[in-house]
Amino acid sequence: MEIERESKPENTLAHLRGCIDQVDTEILSLLAKRVRLVRRVGEAKREEGLPIIDRGREADKIRSLVEKGNKIGVPADEITGVWNTIFQSAYEIET
Repeated sequence: MEIERESKPENTLAHLRGCIDQVDTEILSLLAKRVRLVRRVGEAKREEGLPIIDRGREADKIRSLVEKGNKIGVPADEITGVWNTIFQSAYEIET
């Protein structure tokens, strides 16, 4: 789904929004998968007597994602904001 900047029907607002809608659906499916995994992680943490929040892993994960994002043009502040929200949601799901 490569997007060119020429004046073509594929560059209409309606088409571009349709492409975004498709990506949003994919993201939603991945979030559902993540939620299922997070619930299992919460169970494993309780069984092992581990704390729900792991700031060290969180920091390592964000650092790694920012590195990957830099390579593909995603700003670090966007990654940090999105993943902080994802982590907060995960902690609520795990408890």
